[in-house]
Amino acid sequence: MTWTAGNANGLFSGLHFSGRWIPRRVADQDAMYTTNLGAAIHFQIDGASSTILHFVETPRPVPSQIAIRIDNGRYVHFDLAHTPVMLATTPTVHQISVVMSGNTDDDPVWAADQDAGFAFTGVTLPNGGQLAPIVPAGPRLTFIGDSITAGCWVAGKTPAKDYRGEASYAAITATKMNAEETRIAYSAAGILQPGRGGVPAAKDFFGHLDNRTPWAVDTEQDAVIINLGTNDQDYPVEEFVTAYIRFAAQLRGVYDDRPIFLMIPFNQTFAEPIRHVARRGDRLQIIETKDWTIETTDGTHPNLVGHKNAARHLVGVLQKALAQNQE
Repeated sequence: MTWTAGNANGLFSGLHFSGRWIPRRVADQDAMYTTNLGAAIHFQIDGASSTILHFVETPRPVPSQIAIRIDNGRYVHFDLAHTPVMLATTPTVHQISVVMSGNTDDDPVWAADQDAGFAFTGVTLPNGGQLAPIVPAGPRLTFIGDSITAGCWVAGKTPAKDYRGEASYAAITATKMNAEETRIAYSAAGILQPGRGGVPAAKDFFGHLDNRTPWAVDTEQDAVIINLGTNDQDYPVEEFVTAYIRFAAQLRGVYDDRPIFLMIPFNQTFAEPIRHVARRGDRLQIIETKDWTIETTDGTHPNLVGHKNAARHLVGVLQKALAQNQE
């Protein structure tokens, strides 16, 4: 990942929040709050030998997971049953990314009064040093999807612990393109199908973080990528097509002149109907996935190899399409 100076865009100076975050009072603390896997915090430290990350502890039987990477190294996982999280570094310049990596499908993330998402309450540098916000230097991408896009069931079949929000095809694509990513994805959700944890279908989860909290869409995106339909296979084709056309129109109205890519689900659910939807609106482009050869953990959810392979194909498609759009 290539970084550039960013803006401090939340409650806390020196930090840049990527994805969907809002200020919220959680457990009598001022927090930045999200319900999305893949949401991230990026910052640079200089002269700090110790960095402490503060989260509200997860009060549920299965704790949520975060993943932390220093200087584009490998991600290390921490569970939020044990906070704060303490990092030791040499007192020089380091870039740090903190990604919301895993929860469980049954966490009641859509119930605003449950505060079942991720609540971040700040960074402290106990031995001194400076913080500065950083941001990926490339394009800005929004991904809309289900558990596959979120990064669920990547490493195995244990909720939260085997999720990898930092290693889904969306995250890998963003990393390879040096892109800032906004991910709007919830397990089991679809164009018509409500998700788990009380999450509604796409047209309603798109504009909200939970059942009481609207989200102000950041429309300054270079591309919007939709991967939905896998969970809608029990609905009639006509109903699916009508709902997808409406959702695509909703996004076209929000993102103005930005290209919107409709991915065929990896298992090819509703492949031809989605092609039909793409032909129905300007700025809608189809992404074919039939020949991508996606390895899975369970027949549906890609494993790490599957996500890497999907990202390799998707990077090529997006780079070519974005270059053509700039001509």
